[in-house]
This record gives sequence, structure tokens and C-alpha cells, in this order.
Amino acid sequence: ILFGAMKSAFFELTQKGKDVSDRFNKLTTQGFVGLLTLGGLLLEDAGLVVSLNGAVMGSFIIYAFPSIIFLKMTSRLVAEGKLESSKRLLLERLFNKALVGIGGLIAVFGAAVILGLI
Repeated sequence: ILFGAMKSAFFELTQKGKDVSDRFNKLTTQGFVGLLTLGGLLLEDAGLVVSLNGAVMGSFIIYAFPSIIFLKMTSRLVAEGKLESSKRLLLERLFNKALVGIGGLIAVFGAAVILGLI
């Protein structure tokens, strides 16, 4: 499932909605499998990857994603006229923008700690 999602995202980024030929699909699959195999051969400690993923994604899931959803939702509702713009809303949106930045900083610091840079 994850592999299919990775290929689908890759095709959306590179093909911009065009049809993907069978040859390109096959080459992409072989390339991704080769990269994953190479990573498995070179990586001695999978715990590093798991820890790094947990630090980065955990920070974004806790801090950034809810704030991004709130910002997108309120922006859309104000544009549609379903939500009135007020000082309180502007302050709350500013706070959520700050939370996105804080989530990014915590992710960077968490990754730095795991990699032994701090």
C-alpha cells in the first residue's frame, strides 16, 4: 500500500496528470525497489530510521498538521462568507501559524538529537 502511494505521488509530481506508460511504470518500480534494497544493504541500524521518522513525524502530527487543517478550513470558510473575520479569528490564525513553525523547529531539534548533532 505504501509503495503504491509512493509511486502514485511520484507520477503526480513528474507526469502532471499525463498517462504513465507501462515501460515508465516498470522502470519506476525497478528503481524504487533498487533504492530500497540498496538502503537495506547499507543501513546497519534500522532503529536510527525508526527514531528519526518518529521524531520528525511525531512533531508534525502533534503540532503542524492540526494547525494547517485549521488554517485551510478557516481560510475557505471566510472566503465563502460562512465565517466572519474578526480580531479573535486573526489572533487564533496567527497562533496556529506559530504552532506550525514550532512544530518544524521541534522536528529539526528532535532529528538533530537522534543524529547526535546536539
